[in-house]
Amino acid sequence: MKEASRNMQMVRLQRLIDFLGNSRYGYTVDQMLQKLLDHGMSCTKRTIYRDLEAMLAMGYPLKEDKLAHKWRLETEAKVGHAFQITPKALIGLYVLKGLASPLMQSPFSQDLTEFFNTIDSKLGEKGREYLTELSHSVHFSQGSNWGAGVSSDILHTIQSACSEHQVLEVEYESTQGGKRIRKLGPQSIYFAQGSFYLMAEDMEEGKVKTFALPRFTSAVMLDDEYNGQTTPASELLSNSFAVYIDPNSEKVELVFDKELALYIKERRWHNSQTLETRADGRVCLNADLAITPDFIGWVMSFGDKVEVFSPRILKDEINRMISNMAKRYSSQKAS
Repeated sequence: MKEASRNMQMVRLQRLIDFLGNSRYGYTVDQMLQKLLDHGMSCTKRTIYRDLEAMLAMGYPLKEDKLAHKWRLETEAKVGHAFQITPKALIGLYVLKGLASPLMQSPFSQDLTEFFNTIDSKLGEKGREYLTELSHSVHFSQGSNWGAGVSSDILHTIQSACSEHQVLEVEYESTQGGKRIRKLGPQSIYFAQGSFYLMAEDMEEGKVKTFALPRFTSAVMLDDEYNGQTTPASELLSNSFAVYIDPNSEKVELVFDKELALYIKERRWHNSQTLETRADGRVCLNADLAITPDFIGWVMSFGDKVEVFSPRILKDEINRMISNMAKRYSSQKAS
């Protein structure tokens, strides 16, 4: 019960910070109480006063206009010596630390640790106490963490080549071509799905591709300058579902069963998507997407709860995969 009570207080405090931080003139206690009640939070005026006292104790710059009986939040809070941060930025800092957790096993772990330790040292005791309170009520999934990894030397070489526009000579292992030496024109490093990727032109093929950094076993920056056109990763991947680069897109139409409707509608899967809820409760997703392995895998992950209406190339590929799976499992049963 004590833990639940503390969690409720943290939720109320965040609501009050949001209300006061977005108000120019502030609110009376009665107005704050009504706003919380409107948001489905049961409390009393006495609760509001206790929360205001807690915010003052945590170092929030609350100001009371005694004539108007209104409380307001200063634009900036001084939470350490010569260190200014907006009140809601403390919550933002905590969220940022949580989102960065998958990188703590990467070559950037030391840099990230030093950065957050530097920030924490400037927050002061009250600021650190508030971050500790947040850790009891807001948690993060670890998601996909850095797996195979890559050496710091290789990462530094690739990063330098991107910055200095120099050609790279690398040893890279692909799923189809095996391990071999390649010359690459580096574009940028991209983080997605718990790993780092290099967007680079394969100099032999004259095509920009995605290369997974953990698959590099060596990387040397050559004296040759890379003169190819550098394109932002967001543009290279505009037609992509995840990390595969493909300039060709198709008109995709997927229909998801009713039981998946809320799950599909509460997320934005691609910038081009449009969603339509049908009379029977099913959801239709339309998008312009490249038919890449990661997208096909995503569609397959929904099993028989999704139906592909277009394009034909996607339907044919899924039919092929289902047929191969049926043969594999039927042969295992027979043996």
